[in-house]
Amino acid sequence: MDVTEGDIRKLCCTCLSVDRKLFQLCKIVDGVNNLYWLLSTDLEAYKEGFFKESANLFICWECKALMNRLCGFRKQAGEAQKSLSCIEDGRTDIKYVKHLSKLCVTKKSSYDHEIVCVKEPSQNYIFIDCGIIVDNVKAESEEDIPLSELHNYSDNVNVKTEHDYVSASDSDEVETKKVVKKRSQSQKSSSKKKIALRKQRKVDPYSEEYRKYYTTTQMSVEEMLEVREKKKLAPEYVDAPNKCESCIEGYKSESNFEKHKRLHCEKSNYTKCEICLIYLRNIEVVEHRRVHFEKYCCNFCSFASCNVTEVLRHLKKDHAMQNVVVPKRWKKGERKTPFTKNPGSRPRLNKAMMDKRTPLGYRCSECDKYFEDKKQRWMHVQKFHREGYKCSTCGKRFSFKNHLQKHERIHAGPPARTPCAKCGKMVQVALLATHARLHEPRAQYSCAACNKRFVSRESYQVHLKYTLVHAKVDVLKYKCDKCEKGYRSQGELRDHVNYQHMGKTQHKCPICSKPLATRRCITRHVRRAHHGIKENARDKICQQCGKAFRDKKGLREHELIHTGERPLSCEICGCTFRQSASLYTHKKRVHKVYPQKKTVQVLEEGSQGKILVKE
Repeated sequence: MDVTEGDIRKLCCTCLSVDRKLFQLCKIVDGVNNLYWLLSTDLEAYKEGFFKESANLFICWECKALMNRLCGFRKQAGEAQKSLSCIEDGRTDIKYVKHLSKLCVTKKSSYDHEIVCVKEPSQNYIFIDCGIIVDNVKAESEEDIPLSELHNYSDNVNVKTEHDYVSASDSDEVETKKVVKKRSQSQKSSSKKKIALRKQRKVDPYSEEYRKYYTTTQMSVEEMLEVREKKKLAPEYVDAPNKCESCIEGYKSESNFEKHKRLHCEKSNYTKCEICLIYLRNIEVVEHRRVHFEKYCCNFCSFASCNVTEVLRHLKKDHAMQNVVVPKRWKKGERKTPFTKNPGSRPRLNKAMMDKRTPLGYRCSECDKYFEDKKQRWMHVQKFHREGYKCSTCGKRFSFKNHLQKHERIHAGPPARTPCAKCGKMVQVALLATHARLHEPRAQYSCAACNKRFVSRESYQVHLKYTLVHAKVDVLKYKCDKCEKGYRSQGELRDHVNYQHMGKTQHKCPICSKPLATRRCITRHVRRAHHGIKENARDKICQQCGKAFRDKKGLREHELIHTGERPLSCEICGCTFRQSASLYTHKKRVHKVYPQKKTVQVLEEGSQGKILVKE
């Protein structure tokens, strides 16, 4: 029985279920590692799973939840053992141990049924069914209630009105009103307690309650400068795209960085801090300067930090102090809730788009299809269930606004260009300032291994990251499902699939309209076919014989001579070849097989056309 790779991908790798919602295991956080941990109990299964490609493993939603639960319990057991060792060594007080269990205990202080008998004129008492007798139970008012008022008392939280009580005389009504008044007063006191608890949530890390856990020390100028140098080596500062060197802070978004730079602008009646170079009000300068020289040390270990919030987080995490509350701080890059002038106005989002995720994914309310995330669903709704945006010139409709703006450039004509004063190249007017930077003197970065030079640090880092010689991981991570070729980006993979397997392309020569596979092929085609320029630089050198080549393809085919490999074979007679041109010639001369003309469809926004090209 022939089993294809596609049939195996339809199976769950843990329960072998079919017709279920499957998730790719390598896209789940620690999914592959957790699977290996589960397989470690069976040596044979572990060996079989270790040599399988993780990209072909899929898991169903039920097994995914069960695996996360087992791994979460493993993590909980590890944290418990660490806490036990801290308690045994005396580093943590048992009073402040954080409980890891998520189960809770609830106590019921009220009765399910309460029977109140109407007092007859001939009776001097009222019978109450109190149910099970519970010791040490007190009322909300924490006072002993006389027996004569028991019929008016209830442990329920809700306050009863006068109509909820049944009395037979005016004296009973007076007593009932007194009890109602007492209960209203107790409710007011409980509401005050809640307000006090809310105020406690506003944490002051410098309060006397927390100062007993850490010690504040003053640093000298040399120590302060040493701390600032260490901050520059922190990974969150080194990896940040936008950096403020005076404050030693990194920002992911450029908008937040622009807001921060306003603090360094000179203002009237403001004083400049000589350490971080920001402008402050005169009354804030002394307090701000003191913060630069303060350091906070933990009283239980050698941990120290210049940020008091980090010290509180250390006490709560490493010393399991449950009474320590870390003040909440807005994370950088996290989206804030939009400010609305009228809180009672309707939300901007559609209610159908605000639903929760189902086990199958997010459901489209129009056609009952399910999607992995909300963005995919929104794009589906915009494309298939909305009218879209209409071009005012030709009437063509587009699903998204940016597609319409790109289309409108066709009607506007080509952008205005002007010659560069230094190199004479025709450059767009809007990009003239950017092009002028190429002629300015800049520091160059050279790669010693490849003997290449780069005009910017960004291009040098891209070279180290995506070149096969320097890359630490597989840079060709985007694989084609049909021929297993790898590419660096999704765009390169898309161009390959369209041109080689589907006979379509988005690129064509602007001079002769020849369809080409990629944008890079257009530049090379125009230079060779229309300008008559050929690459004379032979920088691709064979490491065994020293022969040089213009491109990588020629070098790769030449290296097969030294290795003796002949990867190409004829399907008819089985003869092997090193070059595709040799195989092509062999089929024509020996077997009289002439390949058919390849049809390539050029996709354009305005029109579509088919051009026949020889393969």
